[in-house]
Amino acid sequence: MNAQRFGRIASGLATAVVAVLFQVGCQSLPRPAVRGIIQSERAYRLARYDESKRLATGVIQAHPDKPDTAEAYYVRGLSRVRTNHRAEGRRDFQAAMRICGRNDLRSTLTAQLANMLMEDGRFTEASRLYETARTGQLSADRDHDLSFRYALSLERSGAFDRARREFARVASRRAGGKLASDASAHLAWKRPYFTVQCGAYSRVDLAQAAAKTLRQQGVDAAALRSDRSAQASYVIHAGRYRDYGAAQSALSAIRRVQPDAFVIP
Repeated sequence: MNAQRFGRIASGLATAVVAVLFQVGCQSLPRPAVRGIIQSERAYRLARYDESKRLATGVIQAHPDKPDTAEAYYVRGLSRVRTNHRAEGRRDFQAAMRICGRNDLRSTLTAQLANMLMEDGRFTEASRLYETARTGQLSADRDHDLSFRYALSLERSGAFDRARREFARVASRRAGGKLASDASAHLAWKRPYFTVQCGAYSRVDLAQAAAKTLRQQGVDAAALRSDRSAQASYVIHAGRYRDYGAAQSALSAIRRVQPDAFVIP
């Protein structure tokens, strides 16, 4: 659930943050360059990524050091990421950071770099950047969103107590929607470790039998009463892992005998 959820919110960030780029205006650029950025952003929204990159590159080459050219770097970076050129996209985001003069855009760029660190499994580094991104001038919705990401990065780096405080902040927000619900699900997990869930059952005898079968196949599995699921009373857990990376490594081996296993929380 968590990996899929993060994939959705990471994708959502790329769409949401482009929308803030042109609210203030490009005051340090001539009109043709402003037009180029707007057209690049429009092409990005239409998934015409090569066109978006070409238009943004024209602005960057003509005005490489202007503060508002950070917006061109940013949109080109997004298009590069979408076309699987992540290293080049990261360099564009970093170049934008060096010349950017707007706090809201700096926050956006910092969050995007944090997203990439999350995708790379560098959770501790990502948590630092998310924390920095939250100090920018943010709308309530974006602060809520970044708070969830920050909590998730803390949890995946093994900082469970700090993560719980951040998840509680997200869960307590009125009209918090899906993020508040997801944060509450993380709060329901009260153990300071990750594990791999290999099944869920309504009866203890079925869970114990399934756990026994897994142990015979070399998986260190145990049947436990569930404290998270409303549908199943008993779950099968395998292992205790301090950080998410270790749990993911174990998952790869466990899926050879239990293909639908997944990491929790």
